[in-house]
Amino acid sequence: MEDGRPLSGGVVLWRGMDIIMKRALSLLLAFGLLSYALVFPVYASGGVVEVADTLYEVVDWPIVVNGERIDAPQALRTSDGCRLVPLRAIAEAIGYEVKWHDDTFAVTLNDSISLSIGQNRYIIGERVISVDCYALRVPIIRDGRTFVPFCFFRDILEMTGSNTHNETIRVVGGVFEVS
Repeated sequence: MEDGRPLSGGVVLWRGMDIIMKRALSLLLAFGLLSYALVFPVYASGGVVEVADTLYEVVDWPIVVNGERIDAPQALRTSDGCRLVPLRAIAEAIGYEVKWHDDTFAVTLNDSISLSIGQNRYIIGERVISVDCYALRVPIIRDGRTFVPFCFFRDILEMTGSNTHNETIRVVGGVFEVS
C-alpha cells in the first residue's frame, strides 16, 4: 500500500494521504468555528455578555408608549428586519419595576415576569413560554442595556395594539396581570 500500488478496489493510496486528510479536517473545523463566530459574536465586558455591533443596524425611530414619546436608547434592527427595543425604558414607562440579575444574566419585571439574555424563553408567573425565533431574535445586551425583540411586548405581554409602522415604535398597554 505504501508504494502506491492499487488495492483490490482499484483505489490508490499514497504516502501523506493521512496528512492531507488531517489538514482538510482542520480547515473544515476552522471554517465551522469562524462561521459560528460570525453568526454569534459575543464578548465579555465587565461580567456582561455583549453582542457585537455588526449584527444590528441602529434605527433612529421615536419610541412612543401609550401616546407619549419617551427618552430611550435607539432601537436596533436585525438583518431579517426584526426590531429590538430597549427593555428598561419601555417597561418603566408602562409601569413595571425592572430588575437586572447579574448572576444569571436575567431580567425580571415586577418580580413575576422573567427573561434571560440569549434565550427565547420567557417566564410569566408559573408559565414558561418558548417562542420560535431566529438566532438574532432573543434578548441581548448592547452598550450595557438589555434589548428585546419588539414581539416581547406585542405577543408575550399581549399588548396587541403595539406596532412598528411608519418608522415609529408604538407600545400600547398597561402592566400585564399575572394570574
